[in-house]
Amino acid sequence: MVTGLGMALALPLLLDALGRGFLDLARAPFEKVGAQLIVQRGVTGSALPKEMGIMLPYSAQVITDAEWETVSAMDGVTSVAGFVQLWNLGAGRFYTLGGIPLDPDAALIGPGKVRDWIIAGRMPRPGEAEAVVERHYAAFFGLKPGTRFDVGGTPFTVVGIVDLKSQVGSSNLYLDVDVARRLGKLGANEVNQLYVTLSASALPEGVREQIAASLSSGSVISADGVLRMLGGIAQTLGGLRSVTLVGSSAIALGLIAVLVYGTWIERRRDGAVLAALGWSRRTIHGHLAAEVAVQGLLGGLLALAFAGVGMAVLSSFDFTLPKYVGTELPVSSATDTVLPPLRLGLTLTVPAWSMAFSPLLGATLAGLLCWMFSKRNKRESPWRRLKAG
Repeated sequence: MVTGLGMALALPLLLDALGRGFLDLARAPFEKVGAQLIVQRGVTGSALPKEMGIMLPYSAQVITDAEWETVSAMDGVTSVAGFVQLWNLGAGRFYTLGGIPLDPDAALIGPGKVRDWIIAGRMPRPGEAEAVVERHYAAFFGLKPGTRFDVGGTPFTVVGIVDLKSQVGSSNLYLDVDVARRLGKLGANEVNQLYVTLSASALPEGVREQIAASLSSGSVISADGVLRMLGGIAQTLGGLRSVTLVGSSAIALGLIAVLVYGTWIERRRDGAVLAALGWSRRTIHGHLAAEVAVQGLLGGLLALAFAGVGMAVLSSFDFTLPKYVGTELPVSSATDTVLPPLRLGLTLTVPAWSMAFSPLLGATLAGLLCWMFSKRNKRESPWRRLKAG
């Protein structure tokens, strides 16, 4: 019985840990860039550019200054930062360019966090033909501070190396946003990525729907969107965590009731013998309930061990997050891009209160159910219980 109780009590513990793990996995890239929503605008197949060279990604077209202001004015939005991402599909290798504001007062969210991730050299100067390079790309192509290279017919100088902490909206090279606008032929204040931070009371999905409705052909990525991309299990356990927890708890309760009832049936004859020897019904019920409660306590402790083993096994698997923000590369060029895949493992933990609650819950449920089953048959005579046994 103890093993069965342990397995039943481990079920909600493990599913709750998985739900929180998938939520943390989906939120991890957004926490690194300090934003809850990322806004882009895609184009239809018929509108794809026909010319090669410096161009806007297919999934990240122009967002005007007026549209930027509309998003900034929405309820629940605390700040919005705009960035430019470009592709180079010209002669030679494919690479991506990120245009970031270099103003010291610019918000440190999204690609703007690059300023905190410099590991060698310095940031470009505003308006200058200078760039910092992602460290994997720089190592693969032998780029370092002082190296000269051509971008769209303009000679640029590498002035720094950056170690990206998030691949959300990642690029191979970063330069001043105004320089990126000139290369991409964008107007003043136009961007093609918005990173949105929300107030603590705002509902991300509600704001996401508002933005999507106001921005034609727009797409808004959030942690919930990443959960959907990770698949049905992640979406169910992470997005519907409370429902999953209630359902698994109900299943666990049913299993515990079946196990306790079976134990009571097996011990009913013993109770009849004790009653024939003069024990009171109250003493017999209390003795049996206490015995089953101890088994419930041991089952709760075993549940923690089962959950620990399950979490250790599941934590050993890595998940590759989808390339969901401006990184949809042309198939012919994808192999030319040097950027390690974004693989993250689940971090599964059981809260301290759950570790204490599980054994207590097991003992309480098992003892209470046993007492209830015993009380249902209090009118049976010892002789009838002996015959039934």
